Amino acid sequence: MAIPRMLATSVYQLNLWVQTFAASYMAGGAISVLNFGQNIQSLPVGLVGVALSSAIFPTLTEIAFYGQREKMRLKIIKALRMILFIILPLTLFLIVLRAQAVRVILGAGHFDWLDTYLTAKVVGYFAVSLFAQCFILLLNQVFFALKDTWTPFKISFLSFVVNSVLIFLFTARLEFLPRLGPEGVALAFSLAAFFQACLLILKLKGKIGSF
Repeated sequence: MAIPRMLATSVYQLNLWVQTFAASYMAGGAISVLNFGQNIQSLPVGLVGVALSSAIFPTLTEIAFYGQREKMRLKIIKALRMILFIILPLTLFLIVLRAQAVRVILGAGHFDWLDTYLTAKVVGYFAVSLFAQCFILLLNQVFFALKDTWTPFKISFLSFVVNSVLIFLFTARLEFLPRLGPEGVALAFSLAAFFQACLLILKLKGKIGSF
C-alpha cells in the first residue's frame, strides 16, 4: 500500500518541476513570484485541509474497518461542509485583499509594488481552488482508510497530465489563446485541482454511494 503513496508524492514533485520549468522561460522574477504565491496560498490549505484530514483519518479507518458505509458517508459530508464553512471566507479574503496580504507578508526590502502586484495576481488564481485542494486532501484520506492507495495515485497522475497541458496552453505563444505569465501557471494548477477533486468524488461515489 505504501508504493502508490510514494509514487503520488513524486507526482506532486513533478508538478512543481513543470511549474518551475515553465516559469524559467518567462520574464525575470517569474519563478520567485510563482513560489511566493504558492507559499501564501498553501497556508490556508495547511491550516484547514491538512489539519482536518489528518484529524479525521483515525475515525475513518475505524469506520471502514467495521464496514459502516452509511456512517462513513455522513462523516464525509460533515467534514466537507466544515471545510467549506472555514475555507470559503478565507478564499474570499485572499481574493479581495490579496494585494494587501502580499504586501503585509512580503512587502519589505527590495520587494516593490510591481512585485506585489504580480504576486497578488498569482495568489488570486491559486486562491480560487483552495476548497478543491482541501477536498483532495480529505478524499485521499478516505481512500487510504478503505485501503485503496492506487486510485488516488492514478487520479493524481491524470491531474499532473492535465496541469502540464494547461500550463503549455496558457504560457506558450499560441494564436488562439492569450499568453499568460506566472498567473497562467497558477490558473492551470487551480483547474487541475478542480479536475482531481471531481474525479475523486466520482470514484468515491462508486464505493460508498452518493454524498
